[in-house]
This record gives sequence, structure tokens and C-alpha cells, in this order.
Amino acid sequence: MKGHYLLKLGGGYWEALRKWDEAIELTPTNAILYEIKAQALMELNEVFPAVQMAEKAVMLSPTWWVAYQTLGRTQLGLGELQMAIISFSKALHLNPSERELWEMDLKWVCDLQKTKERNNLDNKEDHNDEEEKETVIISNNAVKAR
Repeated sequence: MKGHYLLKLGGGYWEALRKWDEAIELTPTNAILYEIKAQALMELNEVFPAVQMAEKAVMLSPTWWVAYQTLGRTQLGLGELQMAIISFSKALHLNPSERELWEMDLKWVCDLQKTKERNNLDNKEDHNDEEEKETVIISNNAVKAR
């Protein structure tokens, strides 16, 4: 895994990606290569390709919890909170003793989901307040026009 070694030496993510691509050509059924490539793509903010690589890792190794964890993280990068919750839940089902999944990944996405729901509620209330103000203004103008 020369690509992983290059990352540690500071050879850069793009160079590492080229090495992983070469390795994938030689061993296209190695889920680890796709999972590591997904992580590197996330570091480069290449979110959609990262999701594709993580999905490939899951497809090749559907009982490997790490692949689901990485998939969940890439889905978070797309803002797909519900999909990330499902992926993290599958990872936990496969490895329920992994504290990082409980304490970081699943907690993080659940906190994000709660924040999103709160913001949606606040936005809805703000929208209702604006509609109420418009109704009052229209009513006042109608009274003045009489």
C-alpha cells in the first residue's frame, strides 16, 4: 500500500490517489483500497467521488464495519444525515463494541440532525411571523383605504 505510505510521508493526496488507482487496477476486488481512497477524496473535498468509493468498499465487503463507517462519513459530507445514520447503524450492528462509532460518528450525526430540525422549526416560525406581519400591514392598509 504505497499510497498510504505516501500520505504519511507527506507525498500528497493526489499522488497517493494515483497509487491507489494503480493498486485498484491490479486488485479491483480489494475493498480496503476503495475505503482508503474514499478517505483521501474526503480530505480533498471530492465528496461525490468519495461516496462512490465508499459504496464500492461496502459492496465488495458488506460485513466490514469500517466500510460502513467511511460511507457514513462521506454521506455526511454530502449533507445526507439520514443516509449517514443508516450507514453508522449498520457499522454498529457489525461491530457494536466500537466506541468511536457510538461516541463520535453516531452522536455527531444525531446532534447535527437535532440542530437541523431546530433550525427548520425556527425558520418555519420566522416565516409564520413574516406572514403575520404582512397580514397586519395589508389589514391596516385596507382600513386606511376605507
